[in-house]
Amino acid sequence: MTVMRERKKAGLRKWMLLLLVAGVMLLGCISACAESFSIRASMTFGDTRVTVSSRYVNQKHTLSIPGSWDLSRVYIEMTGPDRIRVGDTEIVSGQLNDLTNCLGLKQNYYSAKGLKQPGTLSILHGSSIPSMHIEVRKRDLRTTNSDKHNVITQGTVVYLEADGTVSYDGKIESFKGRGNSTYAYSKKPYQVKLASKADLSGMGKDKTWLLIANWLDLSLLRNEIILQLADQIGMPYAVECRMVDLYLNGEYNGLYLMTEKIQIGRSRIRITDLEETTETINTVDVSTVKKFKETKTEGLQMLRGYRIPVDPEDITGGYILEIEKTHRFTDKIDNGFRTSNGLSVTVKEPTYASRAQVKYIGTLVSDFHKAVLAGDGRSPDTGKYYADFIDMESWALKWWVEEISKNYDAMASSQFFFKDSDKVDSRLYAGPCWDYDLSCGNMHATNFVYGASPTRDYVAVYSSKKTNLYRALYQHDDFKTLLSDIYRTRVRPALGILLGETESRPEDTLRPFDRYAEEIDASAQMNFTRWPESLVSGYYRKSGTTHQQSADYLKSFFTRRVEYLDSVWLK
Repeated sequence: MTVMRERKKAGLRKWMLLLLVAGVMLLGCISACAESFSIRASMTFGDTRVTVSSRYVNQKHTLSIPGSWDLSRVYIEMTGPDRIRVGDTEIVSGQLNDLTNCLGLKQNYYSAKGLKQPGTLSILHGSSIPSMHIEVRKRDLRTTNSDKHNVITQGTVVYLEADGTVSYDGKIESFKGRGNSTYAYSKKPYQVKLASKADLSGMGKDKTWLLIANWLDLSLLRNEIILQLADQIGMPYAVECRMVDLYLNGEYNGLYLMTEKIQIGRSRIRITDLEETTETINTVDVSTVKKFKETKTEGLQMLRGYRIPVDPEDITGGYILEIEKTHRFTDKIDNGFRTSNGLSVTVKEPTYASRAQVKYIGTLVSDFHKAVLAGDGRSPDTGKYYADFIDMESWALKWWVEEISKNYDAMASSQFFFKDSDKVDSRLYAGPCWDYDLSCGNMHATNFVYGASPTRDYVAVYSSKKTNLYRALYQHDDFKTLLSDIYRTRVRPALGILLGETESRPEDTLRPFDRYAEEIDASAQMNFTRWPESLVSGYYRKSGTTHQQSADYLKSFFTRRVEYLDSVWLK
């Protein structure tokens, strides 16, 4: 009896094992069948043919189609079946198809014989915005996604406007990652440099364009709105931007904010190009010369740059400068200075600045820093009044952008200012504005209570450090008077447009908040299908854990912020 029982148990275990193996094989077969299916959509615009591909993840196929495409005449190619049925629509490989009635998330799809296919298919159609299609070698893209310093030099770009016009169809000069902490996230920010200048979406002809991922901002709107607010109130050389759907090697990579790069140029910051002049008069490639680092150099705490052999006769401009975090400047910056009062500043242009150039601009900024910190507003070294160093209006406008947005980086990073040659203008100008994903309540660190509340003052009270230029400026009555005048005459009317109190005119950059949200609604759905909101972690959680919640929170923040500022500045 015992032997018989053991034989039965052994037989049962054998059958269970066979069933398990068969189940695994069946699941593997189903998975393989699902993965082997793919769908590509193409459309021709003039002489340019654009193709997008489905993406397969976890038994789900997703085909994201640009909003500029006419869904009634999309050319389809499929691997696997030559035709499938989605709802009541038959999709046939190798011909034009009408996909109008196929839109939706995770739909079942069937073979021509009516057999349900493994997995689901989602066909999505983006918003009426431009799309950028970049093709590079897959292995190069993988390398760049793991190392932002890897530069891809071979590839092509097609840029489709919202109306289907092709603004660029050609080669790239380079494609690489960009950003600091933002490059650690799954959705990467990029910089693309075209082989020839192109005017994309009316932003002026240039080669270099930035693609901002907005990973930490689930509303996807903060950067666009604040940059356009800066333009509306008259910030000099405000960065232009457009929402675009980005495709990499045919696959949808998300909704991005495409912007100009902050750089000297005819369609960018129109000041003297000191870098170009320096390169012209030197016989060596200035990018190959040795670097230098000095500490406590003639009134500066730190000086860094390049040992360039020959300087132009005029080294007073132009410069693009950026206030940088102390630790980042110490560890990573090769071109810049630290003032005698501890303000760390990167020289962004010239990219390779000589010792004389860094010392000149460093000494000037350090003297301004001393003056603005002084109670009487005068430098203890030169006696020069703080307002004589700067363009007061641009600094007051920049003060307002940081105050309204309660930008987390306002005190330590992404704060740009620039200077032309003395032959043109000897003053320091604030701007352009940059980097507002951690603004408008989208930052809730325990040491940042001021940033979470729309009903408290900010830049003048948050930090008493000597490096807080906004607080230092606020201590001077003439600056506060200018702030009050600008709020009434320029800032408040612009905020009225954003809140929908007044209608925007054709010449206005800023639009009502609801229009911003509506304009990206379909592409936001595609973006969060590609990058689910649940993947995003970190600073944003109290300002909404979904796209809709974050957009609603942002609108509420602006409403409450303006109510508070009115109570303070319109008394």
